[in-house]
Amino acid sequence: MRVDLYSRPGCGVCNALKGYLQMQGVRFREHDVSRDPEALQELVNLTGGARTLPVVSVGDKAVLGFDKERLDQLLGQVD
Repeated sequence: MRVDLYSRPGCGVCNALKGYLQMQGVRFREHDVSRDPEALQELVNLTGGARTLPVVSVGDKAVLGFDKERLDQLLGQVD
């Protein structure tokens, strides 16, 4: 399952989410929307126009913000 993290430098919540994914052993691709116009467009498409950060896409689902419960559900890490 493909996991993508959309973030920007200096975003504390983005860094916390990145750390959480790493602690869980989740492999993901990180996209810096402040430097990559394509990544910004992907973010806008995923969120229906919102530019909120962070956003994690898991397969075809998007999680806005650091919603640990939703992430765990999508990543299959809930008992």
